[in-house]
Amino acid sequence: MSGPVGVYLVDARSIWRSGLREALEDGRSFVVVGEASDHAAAAQDARLARCDVLVTSWPPIKWEELPDLRRLPTLALMREGAEPGSGLRALRAGAAACLYDDVGAVDLRAAVGFVHEGGCLVDPRVAAAVSEQMHGNQATTMPRLTEVEAKVAGCVARGCTNREIAMETGLSERTVVTIISTLLQKLSAPTRSAVAAWWMRQGGDPRS
Repeated sequence: MSGPVGVYLVDARSIWRSGLREALEDGRSFVVVGEASDHAAAAQDARLARCDVLVTSWPPIKWEELPDLRRLPTLALMREGAEPGSGLRALRAGAAACLYDDVGAVDLRAAVGFVHEGGCLVDPRVAAAVSEQMHGNQATTMPRLTEVEAKVAGCVARGCTNREIAMETGLSERTVVTIISTLLQKLSAPTRSAVAAWWMRQGGDPRS
């Protein structure tokens, strides 16, 4: 990352936003450029369009105001006690990452950095719920991946960018893009995060 990453925070709790601001700005890598109590207010704030990463609590207080999270790289932080299955709606809405908000400061900064660089992260609890809804418990519905596809899926689960995947696998970035597109189709996955969720559900280790 070159220069500080601009982050916008959305949540009704000012103390939550204050805590995230403190955690993110503990260093020079991130700066909170704006914040709002809900997505309707954020949409009226010009600073939202200028930020690099949106960090929002999840689920939204008003489901009827469900935002389109595809417009910005987004980290959805699930509130304590939220059903893991609701994380699927965050991924379908376009979130690049979905974690619970008990994540530590170091992991939070790492997650925001991953999202900014085009990566994705999914909490294992959310991953299990996503995979369950995608495929159910029937092993016969599990698609077969080639060795290369499986390796790329593992990289995606670790939050690697296309460039990092290309460097690790020896493939070109264009080929990586093609393989990821194939994975999305094979797994009926709406986003890269859903690919990561499927990989972890199958027992893949995102750290390997």
